[in-house]
Amino acid sequence: MIRHQDLPESSTKAAAAAASESLAQVGTNLRISGSSSAPRSESSIAINIANASKIISASNDIGIGRQAQFFSSDGGATWGLTSLPNVTGDSSQSDPSVDWTSDGTAWAATVGISRFGTVLKLRWFKSTDSGATWASDSTVSGTQSVTDKPMTWVDRGPSSPFKDYAYAIWHNGGPVYMNRKNGVAGAWNSSPTRVSNVETTGSGIGGGVTTNASGDVFGLWPDTGSSKLYMVKSTDGGTTFSSPSLVAATFDTYNIGIPAMDSRRALIYVAAGAYRTGTKNNVYAAWIDQTGASGCNSPADEPGSNVSSPCTTRIWFTRSTNGGTGWSSPVMINNPPTLNDQFNPWLAVDDTNGRISILYYDTVNDPGRLKTDVYYQSSADDGATWSLPIRVTTAMTDETVAGADLGNQYGDYNGMSAYNDTVFPSWTDRRSGGAEEIWTAKIMETNAPPPPGVSDGLTVNKDASVNLVLAWNADCGGSTTYGIYRGNLLSGYSSIAPEPGFCSVSGTTVTIPQGSNTADFLLVVPNNGSNEGSYGNDSTGARRPPATVECFPQGTLAACAP
Repeated sequence: MIRHQDLPESSTKAAAAAASESLAQVGTNLRISGSSSAPRSESSIAINIANASKIISASNDIGIGRQAQFFSSDGGATWGLTSLPNVTGDSSQSDPSVDWTSDGTAWAATVGISRFGTVLKLRWFKSTDSGATWASDSTVSGTQSVTDKPMTWVDRGPSSPFKDYAYAIWHNGGPVYMNRKNGVAGAWNSSPTRVSNVETTGSGIGGGVTTNASGDVFGLWPDTGSSKLYMVKSTDGGTTFSSPSLVAATFDTYNIGIPAMDSRRALIYVAAGAYRTGTKNNVYAAWIDQTGASGCNSPADEPGSNVSSPCTTRIWFTRSTNGGTGWSSPVMINNPPTLNDQFNPWLAVDDTNGRISILYYDTVNDPGRLKTDVYYQSSADDGATWSLPIRVTTAMTDETVAGADLGNQYGDYNGMSAYNDTVFPSWTDRRSGGAEEIWTAKIMETNAPPPPGVSDGLTVNKDASVNLVLAWNADCGGSTTYGIYRGNLLSGYSSIAPEPGFCSVSGTTVTIPQGSNTADFLLVVPNNGSNEGSYGNDSTGARRPPATVECFPQGTLAACAP
C-alpha cells in the first residue's frame, strides 16, 4: 500500500499483491528414455504412493511403434527401459497413460493401431514387477474402432468406497466416452458410457479424468465446435454420470499454431485434478489458450510462424470449490508482458497436502520465440495464488528444425506426478540435437511460511512533535511484520528505499520522522520473514516486479538498512 503524506485518504488506496514464493528445489535433469535413434514424444509418469521409490513412465516410440515404458525402483535416481507387447491386430501404439493400484500393480494404457491405421482401440496392460515387464490385460473401448487421445486414472483414496477403480476418458470420433474397471481384479465394462451430448458440437478430443478422496469421478474435455470446456461427475464409481456442465469458454479451439510448434500445433486439452477433505471439495482444470487481449482472442489471431505476432499463448486455470457445481473465472497463472508462448501443460495434486503443481513449455528465454524450456509453478492455497515460475530444464529444445520428431514436434502433452512434497514431471526434450528423448527432474517442495498478502487503508497523520503516524489494515496473507519504505515523487518510482530502523515493524501502526522533502511518499510492505510484498526496490536495491494479481509472489526478503 502506498500513501503520499499530504494526500487525502480517498486518493491513496492502492492494490498490492503477493503470494507464497515457491521454495521448490529442482534436482538434476535426467534422461529416462535411454539412448535411442528413434524419436520419443508424449509422456506419462506416476509415483507409486504405496512405495514412493517405485516410479513408472511411458512415451510414444516413433521408431519401433510400440509404447516405450520406463521404470525406476530407487526413487527416480536410475531408470530401466522396456516396451509394451503388441496385441493381435495392432501394428503400433500411441498416446500413453500410466498409473498404479495399491497392491503395487503397475498399469499402462495405449491406443492400439492397426496396420493401415483404420482401427484404433484403447488397450490396457499390467505389470506385476514394478514396470520391468508387461502383459496385455484387456481392451477398454469395447467394440469402438476410432478411439483417440485417452487418459486414465486410478482412484487412490485410502477411504474411497471405489479405491483401486480405474477410469478412462477418450473421444471416439466426435463423442466423448468413459469407462471404469472395478478394482485390481475387476473388469472394464463391456460397453463404455457416452458422457458427451448435444453440447459437444465438434470433437471432444483432449479429455482428462480424476477422482477425489471420496471417490467422486470427474471427466473433463474441450469441444472443438463450441470452444467450451465441459465436465461430468459420477458419485457411484462410474456407474452413472451427470449431464455435462460448463467449465469455461476458450478463445481458440482444437489447437493453436505458435512459432515453436507451428507444424503439429499446440493442442487445447484439459489437465484435471481434484482434492477433497472435510472442509474442501475442489476440482481443478488447466489448459492452453490465447491471452484474450484485443487481437489475441480468436482462431484468426493465432501467431502461427510469426515470431513478431503480438498474440501469445498462456496457461489458464480455473477451480471449483463445490465439487464441480460452479467454477471460478479462469485466470492466467503467468502472464508476462513479453512475446513468449506457453503450451503443453500438465497438472498434478499432492494428495498429502493439496498442493497443486503445473508444468509447461515456455519460450520466454529465447528472443527468437522458437526454443523452449520447461517451467514449474505450484499453489499451496487451492489455486487462489501461484508461485513464481521456476525453470526446470537446464538446456533448451528447438523443435522447429526440419524433421523434428518426424513432424510430431513435442507431441500433444507431458506428464507429472506428485506425492508427499515430491514431484516428478516428464517431458519431450531435444537438447542433444538428435532424436527426441524423455526427461525428468525430481522437484522437492518445502513447507514455506504463509505468504504476505495485501494491506490497505493506509493513513498518515502528524503528532504533536510533527512526526508522521502511519496506520493501516492488517494484510490478507500471513504477514507478521511490515517494512516501511520512502520515495520521492520528483525522483520517480525507483527512488523507493527502506526507512532506516523501520524494516520489521510489528502491528499496524508506527511513528516515523517526517523528513524534509514535501514530495515524499510512503510505502508499507508486508513480509513474513521469507517473502515481502510488491512495489519499489527491495532492501538490496533490486527492483521488485510489479504486482498484477492479488497475492502475487515477490522476491526473497533481503537484509534491510539498520
